[in-house]
Amino acid sequence: MEFLEISGLDYSYHTKAGETKALSGIDLSVKKGEFLAIVGPSGCGKSTLLNLIAGLLPFREGSITIEGTPVQEHRDKIGYMLQKDHLLPWRTTEENICLGLEINQCKTREKLALAEKMLKQYGLYEFRNVKPAELSGGMKQRAALIRTLVMEPELLLLDEPFSALDYQTRLSVADDITTILKKEGKTAVLITHDIAEAISMSERIIVLTKRPGRIKKEVKIKLTMEDGSKPSKPSEGRSAREFASYYQKIWKELMDYADEV
Repeated sequence: MEFLEISGLDYSYHTKAGETKALSGIDLSVKKGEFLAIVGPSGCGKSTLLNLIAGLLPFREGSITIEGTPVQEHRDKIGYMLQKDHLLPWRTTEENICLGLEINQCKTREKLALAEKMLKQYGLYEFRNVKPAELSGGMKQRAALIRTLVMEPELLLLDEPFSALDYQTRLSVADDITTILKKEGKTAVLITHDIAEAISMSERIIVLTKRPGRIKKEVKIKLTMEDGSKPSKPSEGRSAREFASYYQKIWKELMDYADEV
C-alpha cells in the first residue's frame, strides 16, 4: 500500500459564470518518505491539487487516501508550507513556532521540548526571542518550517515555499529544508515553477498539462556527481552529471506551454 494514493480525481470550480474544470483524471501515488515535485504551466491546478490533498477543498469525483483511509481523517497530520512565511510580526520566533500548538491546544511539555530541540538543531535558538523583522528571509522560512514540523505531520505539502526569496537565499534555504526533511524522514510534495529546483530537491517529478491539469509525464530522478557519489544537498545536485539531461527532458514536456510557465 502506498502512503498517499490519489485515484480518478477530477475537480471543477463553480462560479456564477459557470463551471471551470481545474483537474482531470489524476492518478498518483507517493511512497512513505518520498520527496515528490509537481511542475506545470500557470493555472494548471498545481495549488488546487495541494489544497485537495490537504483536505481544504471538497471533491465529488475520485479519492485521496493516506495509508488506505480518506485524507479527511488525517488533516491534523498534514503540514502545509506556503509561499510566504506568515510569521506574526508581534510574536517572537519561539512564539511563532508554537502558534500551531496553541491553536490545536497541544502545547505540551513534550512538544515544547521538541520545538526547543529543533530551534537548536536548525540554527535559530539564539534568535528565539527576537521578532520576525530581525530575521533574514532564510531564517524566517526555517522558522516557518519548524512551526510546521513541531506538529509532527505525516505529510508535508510545499507550495512554492522559496518564491519570495532572492536567488542566493533560495538555494541556501532549499538545502536547509531538504536536509531537514530527509533527516526527519518526512514525505513531501513540492509545487514549483522552477525546473532546476524540482530536479535538485526531489526523487520524482510529475509534469501536468495546462488546465484542466492532467498528468503528462513522470520523471524519476537519480543524480550522481563526477566521482559517482550522490549529491549531499540540492545545490550540489545542480552540478550532477544527469542534471542537464533531466532539465531538457522536462522542459521539452513543458514547451507546448512555454509562454505560460
